[in-house]
Amino acid sequence: MDNLTKLQNIIKDSSLSDEDKSFWNEKLSMKLPSIVIESFIEYLEEKPDELEQFTDFLKRKFKAFESGDKEELNKILKEEEEKLNKLN
Repeated sequence: MDNLTKLQNIIKDSSLSDEDKSFWNEKLSMKLPSIVIESFIEYLEEKPDELEQFTDFLKRKFKAFESGDKEELNKILKEEEEKLNKLN
């Protein structure tokens, strides 16, 4: 099984809503670099409960980016950084 399929299965088998699963399917079709997929799989295998929080951050970042709201994007990035620092 390749890494993309493995990641798709992790998401499919997760407790995410159907809407969030569709969001991931759309984003994974963007041909992410293999290193990104591998890193994400490793992270989720260690901390599967973080998928929902990660999904929330990612959805909010896309929304802020698409709307051009730099202030909101910076706020999200700072919040995400704080979360990651707590995990390490």
